[in-house]
Amino acid sequence: KNLILADTPELKMGIFDYQFTVGHGKEKRVHRVSVVVVQSPGLSVPRCNLRPERRFLDSIGALLGKQDIDFDEHPEFSKAFVLKSDQEEETRAFFDKGLLDYFSQHPDISFELRPGAFLYFRQWARVDPESKKLQEFLGEGFSLLEAIKERQERA
Repeated sequence: KNLILADTPELKMGIFDYQFTVGHGKEKRVHRVSVVVVQSPGLSVPRCNLRPERRFLDSIGALLGKQDIDFDEHPEFSKAFVLKSDQEEETRAFFDKGLLDYFSQHPDISFELRPGAFLYFRQWARVDPESKKLQEFLGEGFSLLEAIKERQERA
């Protein structure tokens, strides 16, 4: 819902609201989240998902063998986030100190990265449709794009 797009030959950015329902009957819950999507052919990045760690649920997942990628050299990041990828080596190489620092300073970010694109959102959070709030949220997505571009330049 509420899709807004900005399109140039080098970059496509959009913001939209996503809604999904979990459960049914009295247990039915509707979740709404605002999402920034960025597409650029210059994003040469690994497939990965990043989200804030939920201590209790993630500790149970770890016991069941569902491990996330941790960085011994950056314990703040590893405590704050769950990072998963089917390309662990590429993901570890991509998340250098600069990028780990960036995410550590933004502990509520959720992020899905694919070659050529990424999604940025805060779990369970919808942005107020007032234009200034939307501009700020879109600016956060652009800031993340800049951090990724800086990372690519360091390679």
